[in-house]
Amino acid sequence: MNNEQDFSTVPSADSQLPDDATPPVHTIQASEGIDVSSPPRADGYQPLAVGLMVWAGMAGFPRDERFWYMASAARRLDMAHHLFEEVRQEIDTFNPHGTEIENLFRIIGIAEMAVIATFRALEMASDVRKKMGVKLALPVAIENMRETVSELRHAYEHIDARALGEINNKRAVDKVRAHTVFTYDGGSLIKIRRLSYARWSLGIDNEVTSLLKEIRAYLRVAFIEMCDDHNASKSFNKSNPEVG
Repeated sequence: MNNEQDFSTVPSADSQLPDDATPPVHTIQASEGIDVSSPPRADGYQPLAVGLMVWAGMAGFPRDERFWYMASAARRLDMAHHLFEEVRQEIDTFNPHGTEIENLFRIIGIAEMAVIATFRALEMASDVRKKMGVKLALPVAIENMRETVSELRHAYEHIDARALGEINNKRAVDKVRAHTVFTYDGGSLIKIRRLSYARWSLGIDNEVTSLLKEIRAYLRVAFIEMCDDHNASKSFNKSNPEVG
């Protein structure tokens, strides 16, 4: 049985409307609450990237730099969630009293990638208002987590510098602080399901899920605003040809 979804009937974002057609200005307005994303995962998170592409097709949104920016942010966000799901599953079956050090290293490795993907998605979301020109402001709940995610990402992505005790782009050396990212037994990640570095930490269950949901909601509504603005502009230009 083929379980792949068929999007062949979804209008392409590149398709052009006939000259006498009325653009679907109200097709996916945020106020209508339409959501064509994938079904929620066990923790309630809904993958966003596919739904965002479907919305683009429904609204006739062009596949320009704005589209690819938002689609990439959604893809990175979905991957961050997928990686955190893997981390949870691995920890659930991990035997802390066993001798399978490879399993521990795999968990830490997946967690590293999850933090990096989360950081990239969060930073792209933080730039949406400035780069995409939307009115929607970044929620405080996301802004409040930027420092924590950034510090964890920097520690994991620059593990080579931390091994040498280097921090702040190698301008300072603080071995005590730098080495807090290392552990021989999984540390807080295995014991209390939290990623930790110096004074920053992030829970891999409810805390990170809440953050990913916040980012998802922001990207979704921001993109719907972009679609509505695009269609409103098309409608205005059609009724006022001298402007367009």
